[in-house]
Amino acid sequence: MYRNNMNKLFLTVILILFFVPYFYGQDTTETEDLISVQLPPLEVLFEGAKKNPTVELYALRKEGEMSNLKTEKRKWLKYFSIAGSYQYGVMGVNSYMDVGSNLPIIYETSKNDQIFYNVGASMSINLGDIYDRKNSLKRQKTMIKQTEKEEEMWFEQQKLLIIDAYTTALAALAVLSEKYEAYTIAKAQYNLAEQSFILGKLDGASLVAQKNAMVQTLDGLQETKRTLRSSILRLEIYSNTKILSK
Repeated sequence: MYRNNMNKLFLTVILILFFVPYFYGQDTTETEDLISVQLPPLEVLFEGAKKNPTVELYALRKEGEMSNLKTEKRKWLKYFSIAGSYQYGVMGVNSYMDVGSNLPIIYETSKNDQIFYNVGASMSINLGDIYDRKNSLKRQKTMIKQTEKEEEMWFEQQKLLIIDAYTTALAALAVLSEKYEAYTIAKAQYNLAEQSFILGKLDGASLVAQKNAMVQTLDGLQETKRTLRSSILRLEIYSNTKILSK
């Protein structure tokens, strides 16, 4: 039993010495880049959200509805119609006169410029359209207001999403430096313990305990980094604003 435990401890120590640096090596540059991240003010992120393609979609919809309103207001013109025609031409008349058998026939040709034009107007009113005109205009104006309200509601929802991601990112930034420092200390202590073990000044159980402490601080650091990256990426999507350089 004692021999089996010693074998397990020996294997654990071997794994620590050869594989821990590989699996738990820390990208110092990446962590320091995250620690130095400066979040833009909320007002900047809110303004950036107004450049979202959804806002452009609402603008296009409102533009179409405004155009429909103008068309609705001009519908009264269909009750009237104007018609006209214009013609210009030259009328020629050929004639001849026979005044006697001994005299030549007399031919005559006459021309006359003539202009013909006609102008007229008519009116045809649909009483149903007249009585419903006010309601039609009101319906079209209501559609415009509805689009505006939908855009306002969407923007308010985006602001809430931005605020949620913003507070999450701030909370992660607040503890990231502390967790990085804790990991750095734990890693230094593990390196000292490793050297002591190699020199025979530390037993395997103590080295394993030191390794577990380092891994625990590293896991906490990695979790905080994941939370920070996730919240910043959500901020970039919600606000249409670039925050991370890479």
